[in-house]
Parts: sequence; C-alpha cells; structure tokens
Amino acid sequence: MGEHQEEAKHTQEPIFVIIDDTVCRKTKPSSQALSPMQGTDFHYSHTEGKSVWGHAVVQEFIRCGEKAFPYAFSRYESEQNSKIDIACELLSMVPKSSFSTYVLMDTWYPAQSVLETCALSGFHVISGIKTNRIIYPYGIRQSIKEFASHIHKEDTDLVTVGHASYHEGKLNFIENAVVLLCWNATQPMTLQTMRAFLSTDVSLSNE
Repeated sequence: MGEHQEEAKHTQEPIFVIIDDTVCRKTKPSSQALSPMQGTDFHYSHTEGKSVWGHAVVQEFIRCGEKAFPYAFSRYESEQNSKIDIACELLSMVPKSSFSTYVLMDTWYPAQSVLETCALSGFHVISGIKTNRIIYPYGIRQSIKEFASHIHKEDTDLVTVGHASYHEGKLNFIENAVVLLCWNATQPMTLQTMRAFLSTDVSLSNE
C-alpha cells in the first residue's frame, strides 16, 4: 500500500491526484550559452503571461489529508507528444485504490482521452472546463456559453465559498457527469464573468 493510501486509510479522507504543468525558465538563450541546454523551446508561461525560453514539465502530485506527495513528472516536447498524452501516461501510473480518488486539473486537461483514462482506474474528475466545449443538454447540441446565455439569475443557487458568493447552475455534460456554471455574486451574470467546472461524481453537492 502506497503512502497516500496509508494516509487515506488513517484519515478516511479522499485521495486527490493533481495534474498541472509549469515552465522552468532558462534566462540565457542558447546562442549565448557556453553549453547549450538540450530540449529547450518557447513555452507559454501563465505566471508571466507570455512565451518564455526553457523546459515545460507536466507534474503529478497526490494529496490526502494534510500530506502532499510529489508523484511523477515528465518533460513536454511538442514534437514528441502532447500534454494530454503525458497526463494520460502519468495518471495510468497511479495505482487503483479502494479509497475515493479525485483527479484535479485546469481547463487544459479534461480531454476525452484523459476522462477515459481516469474512468478506467475508477477515478473521478473535478476540473475547470472551457466554455466553448460542446454539450448536449436535453439532447440539443450547443456550446456551454450558448447554453449559459439562456440562464437567468433565478435559475441559479447562491452558494458561499470562503468569503465569496457565487450563483451556480448545473447541466448534464456526459453520462454520469455534471457541469457547474458559476458567476461571482458581486459581478453581472455575463459570459465574460462565467466560469465552468466539470465533475464526474454526480453524488457531490453543488457546494
């Protein structure tokens, strides 16, 4: 039994597998380096808001209770594979468990192949999701933002997360999944202020 499973057994809390990527920036360009570093390229840095020179790394962390475990990572090279492929590979390395396991990721990662990889291991997914993704509410094909344009304030529930309140709506996305549409209660309910989240565990409460 792995350390994260031991922690889950002890705390009776779920296991969270976190997939994310980062850029390890190299400040000196290869043309000026005495020993150029292999595998460097331009990668978009969300921290700096622009493309920077360096290595991009997809990382996998496991958290349970108060303990977090760096589990695996892989360097991303655009000509070799995609970040989605790397995420699938890293997720397939996590042992199946009898404890509830949730994969957490941002809007970049919930591709069909990632969802299928998680389902094969019995993992649920909670992630951000882009508002241009196609859904089929009531069997009608449309994007999330198209559907959201028909939602009014009275169709939502008011929930509080920390000190912020959000208007929240939900709809079916795929079989056994829910998409939550959220707006900050202090802002107008527009497509620009909306955030969408996917959960494949339909037993969770909206909050």
